Amino acid sequence: MFEYFYHEILRRTIVSFGSLFNNISIQHKNNSDVVVSNMKVPLAYGPIQKFLARLEQAPNLNQPVQMSLPRMSFEFTGLTYDTSRKVTTTQTFLSAVTADKTKPRKSYMPVPYNMSFELNIMAKLNDDMLQIIEQIIPYFQPAYTMSVDLVETIGEKRDIPVVLEGISMQDDYEGDYSTRRALIYTLRFTAKTYLFGPVADVSRDIIQKVSVGYIAGDRTNTPTREVTYSVEPVATKSYTDNVITNLSKDITDIATIIEVNDASSISVGGVLVIDDENFRVASKSGNKVTVERSYNNTSSSAHVSGSEVKLITSADADLIQFGDDFGFSGSFWWKCMKMTKKFDDLNDAFNVAGDIVSREVESIEEKVESIASVSNDLKKDYEYTRGNLYSIIEKGQEALNGILELAQESEMPRAYEVAGQLIKNVADATDKLIDLQKKLKDIDEQKVKGPTNVTNALFVGSTAELSKLLKNGIEDKNK
Repeated sequence: MFEYFYHEILRRTIVSFGSLFNNISIQHKNNSDVVVSNMKVPLAYGPIQKFLARLEQAPNLNQPVQMSLPRMSFEFTGLTYDTSRKVTTTQTFLSAVTADKTKPRKSYMPVPYNMSFELNIMAKLNDDMLQIIEQIIPYFQPAYTMSVDLVETIGEKRDIPVVLEGISMQDDYEGDYSTRRALIYTLRFTAKTYLFGPVADVSRDIIQKVSVGYIAGDRTNTPTREVTYSVEPVATKSYTDNVITNLSKDITDIATIIEVNDASSISVGGVLVIDDENFRVASKSGNKVTVERSYNNTSSSAHVSGSEVKLITSADADLIQFGDDFGFSGSFWWKCMKMTKKFDDLNDAFNVAGDIVSREVESIEEKVESIASVSNDLKKDYEYTRGNLYSIIEKGQEALNGILELAQESEMPRAYEVAGQLIKNVADATDKLIDLQKKLKDIDEQKVKGPTNVTNALFVGSTAELSKLLKNGIEDKNK
């Protein structure tokens, strides 16, 4: 169950807490309000009793070297679990080991703990003590946040609030005139830190391609159509630093035509990157290139003349680093399976060839012309409806992520109930998107019905009349 690990979290927090008070000084002035001395207050880790014992054990005041006052000391006094910051214990997250982010690591969510500290300030003069106190307490209202690198192996850096809980004062001035005075202030703090468990390596078999298949039909021998949608990650920056040209003129954040020094290396359909924005090349004429802005969900911005124009290639997709943003390239493909084996038994029974003869139908040109007038409106309505559904699904997913985080933090049943309803709404919107595709397909594939009127009839009558007619014909033939 247990294994050795040591992240030095408690030690790092103690050191960070002490560093808050290592630059405090006091000044002494003469009667003319002129500064005659400036002293930096020493700071050490240890209990106050050790310093008081050293003061008491000094034999007299005439020795050449004594422990100087004022002086500060701090110590770590306690550790308690903080239930108010509890998170799901089984939830994990990924992070990187080194700065190049090439080695992902996995760790469970940290455990919240409160560390108790005491800062003891000793002074001989009350004015010295007040100078020190006024340099500390204004920063705690009642908390001061310090940034601590908790786990170096995964680069986990967090802001730790330090809360000032209270201040107590003690004036130790008992004894005769020769007894040294010790004015003591004790400040109690609570640091809200996190403790991490062991960090595990993540398999290098990272998913590079995802395919989703849609199957229409049943499990009988009827023809089955399959539609597969595949996506692969594409880079949003040039990891190979492939600079092909430079901008020859400034461009605004909405311009769709850019001018470069040399467009010979730019091809239609390619993806360019200028600063942090991606451009998809729609067309080019000379050194003027028409582009699609904000490609791969990058932010559109203005760019100045001389900016480097880089080309993103397939090699960059293989160099995407862990934790980087990336886009997706999607593709559809269809497959139609024709099953004609079910006709073999009928062919044997009727002793006919197995070739399927196509029936001639009337030309559908007239039918196409009849719906041509509404095709443009149909396309616009379809694109508008699909855009709205995409927007609903994306906003629903954003809301779902937020409510799930809230549910995990609060563990309230109502939050999980709302999350379940959001999941259902997003699923319903996805189903409507598929239904929209089906409805459009049904409209585009309207079949033209064949003629229903019989124009060349050889016989009109009942089967009994036909049988009688054939019998009379046979008798007339035998006569």
